[in-house]
Amino acid sequence: MKSILKWLFIIGGVFLVLIIAAVIIIPQFIDVKKYKPIIEQKVVEATGRSFTLGDDIDLSIFPWVGVKLTDLHLGNPTGYKEKDMVSVKNFEVRLKVMPLLSKRIEIKTFVLDSPEIYLEKLKNGAANWEGIGKQKKGKAHKEKKTEKTSTSQELPIKSLLVNNFSITNGQLIYIDQGTDLKKEISDVNLSLEDISLENPIAMSLSARIDGKLVSLKAQLKGNKDSMSLSDGLLELDDSKLIFSASAKEFSKPNLTFDLQLDEIDLDRYLPEPPAKEETSAADGTASSGTGSAAPLKKVKSTEPAKKKTDYGPLRKLVLEGKVKVGKLKAHGAIVENVDVRILAKNGIITIDPLGLNLYQGSVASKIELNVQKSNPRTKVTLDAKGIQAGPLMKDALQKELIEGTLKTNIGLSMTGETPDMIKRTLTGQGEVLFTDGAVIGIDLANAVRNVKSGFGIGEQPAEKPRTDFAELKIPFTAKNGLVNTTEAGLISPLIRVLVTGKINLVKELLDLRVEPKFVATLKGQGDTEQRSGLMVPVLITGSFSEPKIRPDLKGMLDSGIIPDAEGLKQILGTEEGQEEKIESIKEDVKKQIKSLFPGLTN
Repeated sequence: MKSILKWLFIIGGVFLVLIIAAVIIIPQFIDVKKYKPIIEQKVVEATGRSFTLGDDIDLSIFPWVGVKLTDLHLGNPTGYKEKDMVSVKNFEVRLKVMPLLSKRIEIKTFVLDSPEIYLEKLKNGAANWEGIGKQKKGKAHKEKKTEKTSTSQELPIKSLLVNNFSITNGQLIYIDQGTDLKKEISDVNLSLEDISLENPIAMSLSARIDGKLVSLKAQLKGNKDSMSLSDGLLELDDSKLIFSASAKEFSKPNLTFDLQLDEIDLDRYLPEPPAKEETSAADGTASSGTGSAAPLKKVKSTEPAKKKTDYGPLRKLVLEGKVKVGKLKAHGAIVENVDVRILAKNGIITIDPLGLNLYQGSVASKIELNVQKSNPRTKVTLDAKGIQAGPLMKDALQKELIEGTLKTNIGLSMTGETPDMIKRTLTGQGEVLFTDGAVIGIDLANAVRNVKSGFGIGEQPAEKPRTDFAELKIPFTAKNGLVNTTEAGLISPLIRVLVTGKINLVKELLDLRVEPKFVATLKGQGDTEQRSGLMVPVLITGSFSEPKIRPDLKGMLDSGIIPDAEGLKQILGTEEGQEEKIESIKEDVKKQIKSLFPGLTN
């Protein structure tokens, strides 16, 4: 018996030596380069694209099964700018074979050196990544696909070990010929060390996005039940983002994240706004750039009806996230101390708080989106105070429209996802209040006290017109798209303006009355001069696109605003030759009244 075992060990040892020798020796004698045309042909058949390999091919079997390839080139279809869609300078992978039999993957090295990926979309919409590996849709293929989808959702592997995974000096270029858009990610270097399903993975990434330097570091951990990112650090130019995130119950999914960004200038990364075509507000024409003008034509929309949004994924989503930003700049406006918390569960998504500091003031808001039913319901509350409107307008719009300290208190609700549905259901109330400011571009006080200039008799002011005010208040209520205001008004040292009426958001119609009231003196402000002038109530009607602004002549007649002969003497003076004109001016005042306010139409 002992002799039999002895011979079995001897024979087994011989076979083991022979196997080891074969593994070591065979690759030295087999010319793998002669299989290069076969490999290239198989890739061509599988992808439908041209494919070439370099002559430097290395194959190893012991102790690790490995392959090293050089100069890989996967071609583009005809009609594209670049010859290759994908190219790789060097590719190397080494792994153990035996663990694969028990669904365990052990990789020593996986290296991509200088990969270049070129993605291009033509003006006709065709893209070079489309159509790779297309197969005939036969019955057998469909059955095979059905079989695959019916398998268990468990991971196809039991364990994963990778000592080193790296991508060095990578490049990705995306070009859209239709929009003249080009994006480039270059100098991509990615390193993953000690990859496994049980322990955190050290990840390091650096790249340049359109020439801007990016670096990323994080600890990644995951298995078939959950994944998490911790100790995340993303650096982009002068910005630094610290982050963590986790995901579990992938079928929902259940997500958490925490983002803390010190500062970012989004204007560096946002596309330039499209050039606006010059239009004439007076005659509704657009300039062609040659001095001529062509009428603007209304074009009937031919866009297809919008497909109903599927809110199923949002109803299942479970989310808890926090975002803090120290300083953010976008479209010229600067926002500081952003504090956001997002919660989602059972189809209700809540953003509370949504707080920030804005131009010496603060904003506190709450948003609730309910997608439990087919049409989403939204509730918004907004409280703002202490915001300096002038600097905000200058930075955000590059315009001087209004100055003053802004305070708002608004609560609105709406149902639907399209602008039309939102307008039809908009309901709520609020107030917008400006104090100690000015409306830029309008001088109501000058129009009141200098009626002669209104008629083109007096001198026009040289400085940019403005109407200083102590308070500009706009309270409103809204119900199903109909907005009402009864006490909107402006209080200034010389004039009071009251605005009442309705705005129909659904039909886009205006029905407003603007009534100015004159303040006789500026007592208490160093001015005791008696003031007088012609107060002109104004009606604003018509549509949003074609508003009609005209004096309320009926109201003026009923209230006695149009002056008699003695009143006109006081306004126009008693210069020689004026008395003969008083009667004719009185009859003509209805036509001339609109000259007090340039732009008024009948």
